[in-house]
Amino acid sequence: MKTTLIINADIEDNQKRWLIIGICIQSVLAPTLRKFTEPVARNFYNVIHNTHAIQTQTYPNQLKRCPNSGRTLNYEVINNNHLITRGRRQPDVGKYDYKVTSHVEFSKLFLTTSIAQYTAFDETCDLSTLLGIIINIDRFPQPVQNVALKVRSFVRNPWAHCNFDEWDTIKYQTAFQLLHQLVRCLQLNTTDEANVLAELTKWETNGFMFLQGYAVNQQVVKEIRQQTRALADYALKMKSSMDSIFAQVHYAMLKINGEIMLACSRISSIESKQNEQQTDIGNLNKDVIDLYDRSLAIENIQKEHGIKIEENVSNTAAVAKNVEELKITNEFTAKNVSKLENENKIMKEDISDIKTDITEIKGSIKDFRNYMPMSKPRGKTLFYPPNRSQTFVAREMELCKLKESCIGKNNANHTLVICGLGGCGKTTLAIEFAWRSQEFYPAGVFWMSAETQDTLEDSFTTLAIDVDTTGKDFRETFKRTLKWFSNLNKRWLLVVDNIDEEYLSDNTKELLLGSWKRNTRGHILITSRREPNEVEESMVVRIEDCISLNVFEKEEG
Repeated sequence: MKTTLIINADIEDNQKRWLIIGICIQSVLAPTLRKFTEPVARNFYNVIHNTHAIQTQTYPNQLKRCPNSGRTLNYEVINNNHLITRGRRQPDVGKYDYKVTSHVEFSKLFLTTSIAQYTAFDETCDLSTLLGIIINIDRFPQPVQNVALKVRSFVRNPWAHCNFDEWDTIKYQTAFQLLHQLVRCLQLNTTDEANVLAELTKWETNGFMFLQGYAVNQQVVKEIRQQTRALADYALKMKSSMDSIFAQVHYAMLKINGEIMLACSRISSIESKQNEQQTDIGNLNKDVIDLYDRSLAIENIQKEHGIKIEENVSNTAAVAKNVEELKITNEFTAKNVSKLENENKIMKEDISDIKTDITEIKGSIKDFRNYMPMSKPRGKTLFYPPNRSQTFVAREMELCKLKESCIGKNNANHTLVICGLGGCGKTTLAIEFAWRSQEFYPAGVFWMSAETQDTLEDSFTTLAIDVDTTGKDFRETFKRTLKWFSNLNKRWLLVVDNIDEEYLSDNTKELLLGSWKRNTRGHILITSRREPNEVEESMVVRIEDCISLNVFEKEEG
């Protein structure tokens, strides 16, 4: 029989909270961040590898700053450059080996030398390092960087300094809130996120209850002991390698682990006493069994005297049994009837829903009538596409795919991209689709030229004048116009033409990726020379939502 134990470890409440936080950041958060950060670092390294040949670079032509953020790269941390003799207390950078041969070495360039001593994204890469990578590399989402900065300042650094007095209830609860917030910002898949959050919640409740002396089962006791030993071993390893701050952690862990071991020895003593009690209970059970056997013998004698009475009432019992069987049969029949009625009701509701869906689909298809005249549609005030080509041919398959995708999404926010080489007809196809589909978009069909920041500003300013969203400067005009888009109650189409610049501007990122379009009824159609895999990475659009155009063959043209 499993029992619930009440154990008190002779350590202060603040030390207990400190221990629980340490277990969470080492055994739950750190492994999660390793799996999260490594793919981002690898992808970023591959980009720099292809664009700057960082794997073969030499002094003085090495990449000195990160192309996006402008952050200075620290080459002292790789290839044992920190061991090169300094001249006049300054590093002899001319003797450095600047070849960056892996994504692990590349990620170190964004860190200080003291924390960049890991060899892979494994246990040698501790939480402080992982948070530094996230904060310093701009490939990570801004919300993740913001929360990571708070976790480093408010949780990890205070924990590593072993100042137990500051770990009161408020800081303990706030620390867990930040850990939960960081995990949610990572946008893991649903299963992984649920598992990590459940693990944090388990340690926040069961772990702290154990250390407070509340009743918990033996499995929790065992896990506390294992995690405390693991944390102590990790602190010892880090202490012996490079991080002097872990000397304090190791000392604190040794003290706390000793107290927990004393508490666990009391568990063993209690369990021993419980075993003795179980033995006594077993002996009592034997006596009870003897009494039970004697009772059975008396009952057998009574049964013999009752046989004649049972014969007299047997007929009555048979009749009563038949009546009971009939009642059971009737109840079973009634349940089946009720079940069939419920199934019939559900089936009718399903049929009604299907009819409604069919009606909506028919309505969407009816709205998508192809508009073929060359002149601007009458009564269509907000219609901005360029004039359509009088010689447009072919591309019917691509037009059909655009149409099916937009009808399928109906009133949901949706983004499509037309990809292809320059001159293959991307803009012409987008113009033709905008003209043909204008009746499907009652709120308007809009056109933005994104070749440069200037053309994008001109497009936004023209629209802002028409819809009265002009501000004191372009930034205000930009924000007001996006707000106007988000408030439209009917479907609209926005074509963003020629997003071909190597790096997306802040305004272009906000237009394509901003939260303003959440829950809108807008469809966005982009034309770009980027390959579909580049589109998926830079614009967060799935490859299946990219339509690739090839140049016409001679016979097609």
